[in-house]
Amino acid sequence: MIKGYYNNNRIYEFQANITSITINSEGLYSIELDETYFYPEGGGQPGDIGYINNIKIINTIKEDDKIFHISEESLTLCKAECSIDKEHRDHFMIQHTGQHLISAILKHELNIDTLSVHLGKDLTTIEIDRDSINNYEIELIEEVSYKLITSGKKVIYHETDDAGIKNFPIRRDSKFNGYIRIVEIEDYDFVPCGGVHLKNLYEIGLVKITGWEKIRGNIRLILLIGFNAYKEFQLNSNIIKKCNKELSTTTKEIIEGINLLKQNISDLKLDKKDLLIKLSVILEESIIHSLKNDSVIKIDNIPGELYNKLTSSLLKKVSSPCLILNISEKINWYLLDPVNKINYEAFKESLKIINGKGGGKSPLWQGIGDKEQLEKFVISARVLL
Repeated sequence: MIKGYYNNNRIYEFQANITSITINSEGLYSIELDETYFYPEGGGQPGDIGYINNIKIINTIKEDDKIFHISEESLTLCKAECSIDKEHRDHFMIQHTGQHLISAILKHELNIDTLSVHLGKDLTTIEIDRDSINNYEIELIEEVSYKLITSGKKVIYHETDDAGIKNFPIRRDSKFNGYIRIVEIEDYDFVPCGGVHLKNLYEIGLVKITGWEKIRGNIRLILLIGFNAYKEFQLNSNIIKKCNKELSTTTKEIIEGINLLKQNISDLKLDKKDLLIKLSVILEESIIHSLKNDSVIKIDNIPGELYNKLTSSLLKKVSSPCLILNISEKINWYLLDPVNKINYEAFKESLKIINGKGGGKSPLWQGIGDKEQLEKFVISARVLL
């Protein structure tokens, strides 16, 4: 089979003869062509997708030097019209070339080896032989990548073999034997690689390292390359604009504005706490006064934080059983019995009126219920209290 993708990786439509169709272990059709520009998955780079005679190709793989175009539908042996998904191919050429660039910078500027890579749809990762990395090193990598990209350095291919590879200053040992393909970033980096790449670094556009994480005791860098980096820049720019508008700041003043906002929130929390204490005292006095005339007290939509504080305080001051009802969308009920008088089993029967649920033990029970039959429930509860 002629591997056309090595001769010209910008051909996306071509004709070829289908020479073989077999069914693989997954029940999918493996289609062979006499010549192909579909790149087979390898070296971390996904295989091409596209169409052969309008039948969708979902992956391209290489086995025993044969290239199989994988499809869920069968074809017949014939001359075929083939088309490669350009967006998919170009995206992964950008990711792969960008990864080469960053791995080269890591080695030549910081003497850090690349251990593994993953080229993804949304991001690319590089695992490196380091257990830590700092912001200065990240900024250095990004600055050097910018300079190399804008310099317009070419990406050059060299074909050699086991003997000839010794003539190249390769960054890492070859994983291949016999025919070896070396990818050069012009006058900067040489590395054995069987993937497809861009012709010039400026086609990458932009590389941004957005973070890093620990993996197997090493560091894994998280990168956005090409359009992925642009989309992140666009998103961040829109967020910054909104922050500036909400905080009435310039971009340089955002952190100061956030710190001021945090301080204001902290001050408001202190004010709220002080107000809750004062309100709790007022409500407590009002409830104790009302308990002189009624053992069931209804209050409207009191926040849970205040309600819990209030009932805990009341338990220490009331001298007879009482029921406190906090009414909002539901009824939050608290049954207080400081003298151990209530028959709680009988009270549970009353709770059925409001579909009430809850529990506890003397001297405090609590729960919720529906408010549709509130007055009927109050009448029933008064009898028990």
